[in-house]
Order: sequence, then C-alpha cells, then structure tokens
Amino acid sequence: MSISANQMGALVPQILAVLIHAVSRIVLNPFIKNIQTSWVKMGPSGVKASLDAGANDLGGTLMNESITRAAGTRHGQEMLPETMEQLIVQSGRKPRQRDTVYRNADPLQKSKSFGNKLLVN
Repeated sequence: MSISANQMGALVPQILAVLIHAVSRIVLNPFIKNIQTSWVKMGPSGVKASLDAGANDLGGTLMNESITRAAGTRHGQEMLPETMEQLIVQSGRKPRQRDTVYRNADPLQKSKSFGNKLLVN
C-alpha cells in the first residue's frame, strides 16, 4: 500500500501530536498527572491514538470555537457526552466526568449533561 504526498502531509501533524502526548507522559510523570487530548483538533482517531500514547483526559465542548477551525481542522466544535463516553470506552478506558480541578463532577451536573441535543451542526 502506498501513501500519496497529500495523505502523508495530512498524517504528519497528527503523528507529531500523538508523539508529543507520549513524550509528555514520559517526561512530566509524576509531576503532571493529567494530559489532555483535544478531539476538536485531532478528531476521534487522533484522540484514540493519544489515549493509547499516554493522554488521560479528553477535552470537552468549545462553544463558538473559531481558532482551530480557522487553522483548517474540520472535526467540529461540539460533541455530545454520550459520544464522548463511547469514544473513551472504545479506547479501553473508563469515562469519568470531572470539574476543573479533576474532582468527580457533581451528580446533578452529570445528570444535566446527558440526553441533550447538539446546539450547532
């Protein structure tokens, strides 16, 4: 199987991002316990690769996100919590909703998160 120059050009940034997550896990452990991957920037396949490479946190929804889209990524700006949990489980991980300082999310907040529709398309 051969890869075209265009395909390789699209793969290189994602490969580098996964490599950065892996090296970060090695170098920063035990000083920094949580390394986040961004589905907005990397898409579902990049997130799975980053979780395999050492990331342990999946970034959430960004409302009216424009910087990443202006840079050319097309993964969206909103993902339902159900979809996020499914992605985490498919990666062999246990999903856990958290607050800003990595405590478990309040049960009321968690219950409000699920069962909603996307706000944007």
